[in-house]
Amino acid sequence: MKQTKESKFYHDHWPKSKGIVDWWGGFEKDEVAEREYKYYGLDNPDDNWNNEIAKQPEFQNMTYKLNKQGYRSDSFEEFKDSNKTKFLFLGCSFAFGQGIPEETMCSKITSNEFDAVHWNLSRVGGNIEGCLLQLNSFINAGYKADHVIAFYPPKERQIFIDDDEFVEFHKEVHSKKHRHWLISSNKTMNDWNWWLCAKAVKGLCLENNMPLTETCFDQTYLKLLPDAINLKGHYDNLRVLTSNEMFARDGIHPGIAVNKLLAKVVIEHIKGIKPKDPVLDILSNPLF
Repeated sequence: MKQTKESKFYHDHWPKSKGIVDWWGGFEKDEVAEREYKYYGLDNPDDNWNNEIAKQPEFQNMTYKLNKQGYRSDSFEEFKDSNKTKFLFLGCSFAFGQGIPEETMCSKITSNEFDAVHWNLSRVGGNIEGCLLQLNSFINAGYKADHVIAFYPPKERQIFIDDDEFVEFHKEVHSKKHRHWLISSNKTMNDWNWWLCAKAVKGLCLENNMPLTETCFDQTYLKLLPDAINLKGHYDNLRVLTSNEMFARDGIHPGIAVNKLLAKVVIEHIKGIKPKDPVLDILSNPLF
């Protein structure tokens, strides 16, 4: 898919940010209330859209409620000094919940299980450098979470940072600024950069006494982060579901059933429950 307009995201200045970076980059549509939208990004009838899934009752009245900074998250300011447990999620469109109702998001289900604040810095089309920069600006703004859960984006997405700007590379996001920058296609360098950013995220969490749970969707990533939760096996075994159960309203992103199962995996990990074999787990799941 090609974006027909340039994302405003390119006009932010992360390197000089002194607080949580406001984000706009999902092309929200049809505002139904203040900072609440009927459609967002690929999830709109004019783009990728699965009419059969969209007709299901759980999708009929879904909206995207964004906080003041533009994230699908509980208020940052309201809960900053709260005594309530706070969970912070990092990631891309999966953690953002593209194409599914908020209450069915993996991050929301996980937060609710622990009666925790749902802080979510995930961005549609996000990359691992963005996760690192967001976490750093979040901490610099005086925020601290009781637990950080990272759903790391793919290695192919990159970011170039200069003194006064940053430029993202993503196959579905286009900017005229890309022609001034040679995107690395060296797999070894990409692996090293991704690993380095993941280690930096972990370092920030350790420095600030925030427990970190790391996850990935590609089994090959475990060579770089052997202690991460491998969601790949659980996700692959969901292929027994129908497409209506498997996918979100946009027909591309993980659907409600996927989010529920993967939330279960994350919850059990945080609780210290020994993970089950993905195949046996899916066979015992009532969604099977």
